[in-house]
Amino acid sequence: MKPIAKVLIIFEREYKYTKKPTSLYNVGFTASRKNSDAAMQSDAYGESFRRSLQIIEKEENGGLAPEVLAKTIEKIVNARHPKLRYPVANLEQRLSILLHTLLPGNWFVDVLRGYYKV
Repeated sequence: MKPIAKVLIIFEREYKYTKKPTSLYNVGFTASRKNSDAAMQSDAYGESFRRSLQIIEKEENGGLAPEVLAKTIEKIVNARHPKLRYPVANLEQRLSILLHTLLPGNWFVDVLRGYYKV
């Protein structure tokens, strides 16, 4: 048995027994984040910081299900010639990966600024 297959079995058992409704990206970052009071109250950056933070927290709390990662790992384990990278992401995130490769750097930064409303 390949080492990764052992990891998958442990992952599956842990998920079945704990029945935790966690998701890939929802790992407690939001609850444990410590925000700087200076950043939150800044006249220059406070409002954009709060807007960006709302979007980030929404994404953190709405992460993908663990099964998505498990299926990707299974695909890697069973591949004869595994690829170097396997993105585990929703459609919006995959589009971001594509845009990052297609657009000039400053255009991509503008897209990110628009998305995060800064």
